[in-house]
Amino acid sequence: MVTTPEMELIMQYLVKSNEYDTEADFLTATDILDKLSNKVKGTIKLNTNNIGKALAFFNFERTQKRVNNIPMKGYYVKVNETPSNLELTPTKNTNENLQLEAAFDGYEIEKPAHWEID
Repeated sequence: MVTTPEMELIMQYLVKSNEYDTEADFLTATDILDKLSNKVKGTIKLNTNNIGKALAFFNFERTQKRVNNIPMKGYYVKVNETPSNLELTPTKNTNENLQLEAAFDGYEIEKPAHWEID
């Protein structure tokens, strides 16, 4: 599997969330691109389409919300201020659903509930 810079940055800086989480932000793919670009200080060229593809690949839920009475499509996420040492590896199971496995410095760790895929 080839990973894109967008995938790597999403793995390091974003955590899935939902509308009920008071600490989560509702961000469009463009908003996420802007935040990730600021993290790397423009040293890596990022693409909005690749951001959307990476979010879909890691099963971030895309929802719609009205902002100033205009429907906007985006994602509820938490943005880490510092990069996570967590490494996510998407794999396919027998049901063809993506499931995430995590390894922290080479040790297996328990998957947080927000990584589970229905």
